Amino acid sequence: MPAGTPSAYERWTWQECRQQILSLKHRLGYGERLWVLGFELHDNGRLTDPFHGMEVFDPASAGPGRTIPARYSAVPEMYCILSTYATASEVPFSGELLSLAALDPVQRSEVTADDCEALLGYAEKDLTALQVTGIPFFGEKMEGGDLTFRVWPLPRVPISFVLWRGDEEVSGGGTVLFDSTAGHYLPSLLEELAGLTIWRLRNILEPEIKWGYHSA
Repeated sequence: MPAGTPSAYERWTWQECRQQILSLKHRLGYGERLWVLGFELHDNGRLTDPFHGMEVFDPASAGPGRTIPARYSAVPEMYCILSTYATASEVPFSGELLSLAALDPVQRSEVTADDCEALLGYAEKDLTALQVTGIPFFGEKMEGGDLTFRVWPLPRVPISFVLWRGDEEVSGGGTVLFDSTAGHYLPSLLEELAGLTIWRLRNILEPEIKWGYHSA
């Protein structure tokens, strides 16, 4: 990063993003409550986790951006995603599911064998039970692969995962699918959203995976 260039922590702060993010209320699929990746976002920028019953970030006590530990690197990215999402107009879902490579040939987001093995733990989970937090995130299981299900990191940007187990000859893996309208809401940020969503799913399934989206 060139000298003098602000870091993500210093650019995508709650103070800088607050007005735009709060404009999402009663727009683009939101009601009065705001959420992202299954976290609830409060009016003061605090993030709480209904799956683990805890507060995970409070900008009022975080200190200057340059002093925030790297383990919280997902926070400015979530502020960035929400701020970008807030600038979009609403369009209806197309119902056409596309891979990231189909939406943007420059980018490619597939589920690694390691992530796939971890996420297949959801095959044994009742996703209905994970929908009772009051914060939408888990959608329905679907047909296909060894496990296929949909999640809602944002109200108008669902992501579908198709996962398959490996065997002696083929490694496990998976595919990430978006509605074809996803790029309208998050141009150039879909790969980032896919990575955050995989991290968040693993975080819910394995609580010891906390803010490890980037190395601490």
